Amino acid sequence: MALDPNHHLQTARELAILRVLVLHAQERCHPAGTPETGIALDNLAKHSWHDEEHRVVYECVLALASHNRNFPLREEMAAEATRKGHPDVDWDLYFAPPGPDTDLAILVESLKPVPGR
Repeated sequence: MALDPNHHLQTARELAILRVLVLHAQERCHPAGTPETGIALDNLAKHSWHDEEHRVVYECVLALASHNRNFPLREEMAAEATRKGHPDVDWDLYFAPPGPDTDLAILVESLKPVPGR
């Protein structure tokens, strides 16, 4: 089965979003600071992840972002991913600094397919 030609672009966009979400979770701040970002997070909840690991990381961030933690976020997320059956997540990818664009509304909008392509 051939990959969608936009697969690599979409997975790179997903990774950029996850890095921003992880950053917000590390700082213990909710990313939905504006109405636009809140809408973006609602849209992201409906997103079909191109990479299974991305879906798992997203679910871990959601599960742990607002919890009081006894351990560093990275350890908590690794434990959560293991409970979900994914013990081999490459956490360095997600805890790397986000790129220059950290506006979640713009990043999530970039996941939408362009009509006619």
